[in-house]
Amino acid sequence: MRVESVELYRYAIPLLVRPSLQGAQARLRNGLLLRIVSERDLSGWGEIAPLPGFSKETLSEAQALVLSEALNLVGREVPETYDDLSREVDARRNRISSVAFGIELGLASLSAGIRGLSLAEWMAPSARTSVPVSALLSGSEEEVVKMARARLNCGFKTFKLKVGRSTIDKDLETVRRVRDAIGSQSVLRLDANRAWEYDDARRFAEAILPFDTAFIEEPLRDWAQLKKLHDETSIPVALDETVSELAVSGGSPPTAEDFSFATAAILKPTLTGGLVETRRWADRFNAVGVEPVLSSSFESEIGLSGLVALAAAVSGSGWAAGLDTLRYLGGSVLDEHRGAESATLPADEIPGRPAVNMNALTRIL
Repeated sequence: MRVESVELYRYAIPLLVRPSLQGAQARLRNGLLLRIVSERDLSGWGEIAPLPGFSKETLSEAQALVLSEALNLVGREVPETYDDLSREVDARRNRISSVAFGIELGLASLSAGIRGLSLAEWMAPSARTSVPVSALLSGSEEEVVKMARARLNCGFKTFKLKVGRSTIDKDLETVRRVRDAIGSQSVLRLDANRAWEYDDARRFAEAILPFDTAFIEEPLRDWAQLKKLHDETSIPVALDETVSELAVSGGSPPTAEDFSFATAAILKPTLTGGLVETRRWADRFNAVGVEPVLSSSFESEIGLSGLVALAAAVSGSGWAAGLDTLRYLGGSVLDEHRGAESATLPADEIPGRPAVNMNALTRIL
């Protein structure tokens, strides 16, 4: 089956927090939605939404590349299998991350829908049918404690708390209160977004050991000292920004094997090379004993559907994914805003015609 046409739309919806979650602040989340249409008017949707402050490319740069590539899709065969899509990716290695994710998601969703498969099953026959989600805690100390209790009551078992935005002593008190709120049976993750120099990171790492944290993401400004911190404190560490940098760097960057000391690697397809390349990174990390954890870059429901499917398809133990971001969007690209109140998201839905709110989009192509 061939691609008959492509359409490109732009959206702008309120983002209620900064991407680093440094407190509430309404701003716009801008992105592009790509619709790929085949014979019989079947379609697949993809999303291209570079994350300001984290993506290497701007939305304007991504849009220019999508416009040049989208028309080249017309007349091409829709990839029948994930392996077919993977080979196409290898033939077009110059795509920037957000564009790769959007085009690959559109083609994958279209092919899965044609074949009556869920996107996760299309990518991997052994894919999980659902994905547990980690609750994302944002706001003041009082707000995150209240939020933690509320999310616990909704059935969440894993919680992610941002640290490094205040003094170390204040962060430690917040960690203590959140741990008390969620109880000893819940999983607590911390994310510092490279907040500290080594001495401060070591002090924090040693102080949180009694709180039984699953890991702390990127505590150091200098990723080269992560292994030293782990070895000297025994604190479990996770990669995030480091993975994104490895994925888009040229030359001979460090490999997954160089980070085998880490507990987890946070993978965000919008930042780590797209759908196919992110799955490859997941396999590389899983092979050296580092758990791959799929995470959102504050995409809309279209992008999130692809992240859920990929989380279900990747190798690993299936830890809770970082997909609790829809509630930080003050709008929707769908006719009905879908809040992420469930602690588990289904991954067995067959792609169809999502109820996209066309009135909320601006057509570009």
